[in-house]
Amino acid sequence: MAFTGEDWSKRPDWNYAQNGAVTLFRKEEILERAIKTLKKIGYVVAELDCSSLDNFHGSVSVALRWNAQFGYSNWNGNLDALDEGMGNLPSDKFLLVARDYQKIKLFDRRLFHAFWDIYEIESRNSLLFGQLALGFVQVDRSDFRLDNLGSRAALWNKAEWLTKDRYR
Repeated sequence: MAFTGEDWSKRPDWNYAQNGAVTLFRKEEILERAIKTLKKIGYVVAELDCSSLDNFHGSVSVALRWNAQFGYSNWNGNLDALDEGMGNLPSDKFLLVARDYQKIKLFDRRLFHAFWDIYEIESRNSLLFGQLALGFVQVDRSDFRLDNLGSRAALWNKAEWLTKDRYR
């Protein structure tokens, strides 16, 4: 699963992956059309329930097969555990959908951004193994923003990883 070959730009998922893993939607009909398009090309779709924090935790647990991965039923909101859980996505083509996502902001502001930040990072990591992971976030405001997802710093190469090795 990679964007290779001469027709990569014509793939329906390219439009959603080219600028990052997470895409915002406002209109339900546009979101539904995008989901149907990705289902047709083999994406496994998992929906997140944003109506309450408990429902969100539960639906994340189902989407990421929490019990199968860790032996306990529900994710409790721990972001380190979430990072670990997202490192093993249930499909080579995976779409995570959150409708009315702005409701989560009311329950937990920290979780609001951190969830998609981690997903963006894990989506990028999954590309190394030929997996495609996308996220669709549907909100009710046309001026909604979800910035700075998956920010990474440039790291030192293996030979100069230790500071002392950069001064020889």
